[in-house]
Amino acid sequence: MSLRTIFLLIFTLLYFIVGHWLYTHNIIGICSGGEKTVVVVPPEEDPTDDNLSSSTIADADTTLSPLSFNWSDRTPIISDGFDKYQSDIVDQLEDDKDLEITGYYFSDEVIPDGFENMGMARADELRKMFKDFIGEDRIIINSKLIDDIDGNESNAFEAAEFNWVTRSRVNDTTIREFDVNNIRINFPFNSSDKEDSKEMDDYLPELAEYLQETGKSVLIEGHTDSTGDPLYNYDLGLQRAIKIRNLLVKYGADRDKISVDSRGERYPIASNRTREGEHKNRRVEITLK
Repeated sequence: MSLRTIFLLIFTLLYFIVGHWLYTHNIIGICSGGEKTVVVVPPEEDPTDDNLSSSTIADADTTLSPLSFNWSDRTPIISDGFDKYQSDIVDQLEDDKDLEITGYYFSDEVIPDGFENMGMARADELRKMFKDFIGEDRIIINSKLIDDIDGNESNAFEAAEFNWVTRSRVNDTTIREFDVNNIRINFPFNSSDKEDSKEMDDYLPELAEYLQETGKSVLIEGHTDSTGDPLYNYDLGLQRAIKIRNLLVKYGADRDKISVDSRGERYPIASNRTREGEHKNRRVEITLK
């Protein structure tokens, strides 16, 4: 056998060996369907604005959000960054401002006991998280119905908005010189129906007309005396506020501009040791904003 033939055989053998190695390590490896791990690095978030609003109901993954909620759940989900998120809100405190917390909700979510809707329950939970920094008497809670979004039942979503608002007590004589400092409506014991009063029956339609003409917003707060369980009194105060809100809407006021809240038995204006004092404490207060 010649030397040329020997080199040709060796070259042919090496060709098949290399070709087989490439086939088994590349083609078969690609087609074998073995498990693969994909690491996705999320893009950096845009810097947040200096404004206070966080009124986004997200239809995407919100794991980076410092504050979110699950479907039909009033309990906030707190994640990294919440302390700064909270301090940014508190830092905007001014002497003449109150914090308004609006909880968002979907129409099909459950309604928690003692609340008008899930949004109010969420706002109440958030109020507890801010009251030590701001003062509970300077926090207003509100709710807002949001259109359904695909995936909201299976993904956490943002459902709260924070705004600083200026509250001014009613002193506008163009409404009625009924009480120049505040508007109070009294209630019978353990009832959410206001007391019979021709003066108030005449006054509420005038107030609704005034609100409609001026476009002003209103906060309605319900109060009770100290008789009974505090949780029950909170719910009773809320029902009183809702009843007055519904009357104003019936007379033409814009429902979206009316916030309701309850103070329960926590802020009496008279002693609960007398029947006269208890009667004064069973009230709704209306404040223009």
